[in-house]
Amino acid sequence: MQKLHPQTVSGFENRIAGAGSDHPPPVIRQGPVNQSVPVDSTVVLGCQTVGAPPPAVHWKKDGTVVSPVDSRVSLMETGSLKIHYAKLGDSGFYTCVASSPSGEASWTAYLQVEGVFIYT
Repeated sequence: MQKLHPQTVSGFENRIAGAGSDHPPPVIRQGPVNQSVPVDSTVVLGCQTVGAPPPAVHWKKDGTVVSPVDSRVSLMETGSLKIHYAKLGDSGFYTCVASSPSGEASWTAYLQVEGVFIYT
């Protein structure tokens, strides 16, 4: 059974799950931040991780793993998630998950994509 140890960093909860390995679980040094962006903009959700061995990073949106099938969405070498031409449907809670044999850590933020309104 894994133990979850919540950590609060700048108002965000960073969950760490330790698997009882000889190495400490990965750490997310800087996770994504809440942000509002206009439709059609490019968004980068950051996720700086450390650990030995280096953790694998994947992303979830509203609890579901982000699919690499969407060509507008890409996982950068740094672990950040980049969304091109943001759509209203991209709004939601995004979670960076860093995992290794010694456990995992996660950090969640909210992305709000806003439409452009023209008043006449």
